[in-house]
Amino acid sequence: MNFGNNSYFITIAETGNITKASEILHVSQPSLSQYVSKIEKKLSVKLIERNYTPLRLTEAGKIFLDYVKGCEELDELFLKRLQKFSKTENKLLSVGIPLQITTKIFSQLLGDFLKETPDIQLSIKGGTSLDMITMLLNEEVEIAFAHTLSLKMSGLMIKKLGSESLHLVCNNKNSIARRHSRDNGNVIYLSENEIREVENQRIIVLSKEYLLYKKCEEYFNNCKLFPQKVIELSDLNAILDCVSSNNEDLVAFLPESSYKNNLDKNKYSILNINDIQSSWYFAVCQNTTKPLSYYANMLWEEADRLKADKIF
Repeated sequence: MNFGNNSYFITIAETGNITKASEILHVSQPSLSQYVSKIEKKLSVKLIERNYTPLRLTEAGKIFLDYVKGCEELDELFLKRLQKFSKTENKLLSVGIPLQITTKIFSQLLGDFLKETPDIQLSIKGGTSLDMITMLLNEEVEIAFAHTLSLKMSGLMIKKLGSESLHLVCNNKNSIARRHSRDNGNVIYLSENEIREVENQRIIVLSKEYLLYKKCEEYFNNCKLFPQKVIELSDLNAILDCVSSNNEDLVAFLPESSYKNNLDKNKYSILNINDIQSSWYFAVCQNTTKPLSYYANMLWEEADRLKADKIF
């Protein structure tokens, strides 16, 4: 039986709120309400108890939810099985990879992938992780590798490949680092006075077009740290150079991979503020509104072979 767009009912059930579902689906609230009413009329059963917040599914609604989810899974399986018959029609695969990790992903994954698919034309589009998400949603690439703050995002399927810690890092010649012994290795646990001291130092972060900037803002808010002198740079290597050569009071917010492999561990310290942890995910993503081509699906499955510890 045809009940229209199955994702409508699934989203309503998952959010428990027609207004929220309409925002996610970009469909008007009255349209979603009419959609549910038409199905209830067609089936002669009540699917949703509307007098509750969040909305509750009736027993019939739960059965219908299982049905439409099953239909979605069958549709996806059907399309994947058909793709192998059309693999010769489109041999161009567009992939998004953040510029700073293109080399690592190519050496780890894409080199072997190209050996397995010698006839494919591969187009790699670079940029920031935020650019990757935009390109996916605009259907400019089929698959994108990116750092993300969440594993759930409207319009995208996101598969986690790893996670990475983010820290405030300073040169050991920094005034705060000089006052501490190295009994804890590279980690310095800051006192309240030292947290206020960090606020008055120069703090270097990646500029606003990068996801790391958003994560940095979140970290500062969680730590109740209010920097007075923030310097934005669009080049991670430039930030690392500043930390390496700095003889003054400067702190940088960095992903662990950037400094653990590129700075002498005897020359830097990690500033721990109230044991507040910060991290982000590394993932491979696809657009849920457009089925993957044969080769894109192949790369999606092979992405699990990436060793996150080598990417980081």
